[in-house]
Amino acid sequence: MYKLDLPIDLKEKAAIERRRRAEKERQGRIFNAKFRQIGVDKEALDQQIQDRKWIEDLEEKRAAAFAKDSIRNDTIAKLLQHRQEYDDRENNRALNEFRALHQQPAAQREWDLNDPDFLKKDMPARVSDDDPRCGIASLQKFQGEDLNSRARNKYQQEQLREWSRMQQEDQRRAQQQQQAADQLFYSKQIELDQRAIELQQAEEQCRRDINKSTRNYNDALVS
Repeated sequence: MYKLDLPIDLKEKAAIERRRRAEKERQGRIFNAKFRQIGVDKEALDQQIQDRKWIEDLEEKRAAAFAKDSIRNDTIAKLLQHRQEYDDRENNRALNEFRALHQQPAAQREWDLNDPDFLKKDMPARVSDDDPRCGIASLQKFQGEDLNSRARNKYQQEQLREWSRMQQEDQRRAQQQQQAADQLFYSKQIELDQRAIELQQAEEQCRRDINKSTRNYNDALVS
């Protein structure tokens, strides 16, 4: 650095001297045969080409490694997603089974208040003519009522159906017995007819034999 308080001519002289020295150094580099180079530096270019190729190979290897890592990460992510979905399904299935086994609505403490069939399950105000709950003031039992008429009619209908079934069974059994008897009679009749035919044939054969013997005897007497 130069001092600012120097005269103007000294400052200009120093600048000119500095430029001369720089120009002299430049000319020395240009005109000195030891340092002067003409044309292109092939070794430097080859080195640059090798460096660039090495950088490109390195970039390709890095890109391939990144691609391989990306594929591996995608595969791992898919496996984790499938495992998560499987775990969710298993958890939901186990939860539904637990609810079906241990959390039935009928097992709740308030089920008797929320049961839609509560009135159907509740005992009616009167179950029979002798229900002890039905007093005079209950207005559930009146003169001339027959609370068991429906059950009695149902029992009578079932009894009639049973009698009808038994009668049909007896008729079917009687028909089978009659058919068996008729079949036996027909078989016996056929057997008797066959026996009569055989006896008649034997009798005719015997008569023919007697006639033949008599004729032979008479012929012998004539001779």
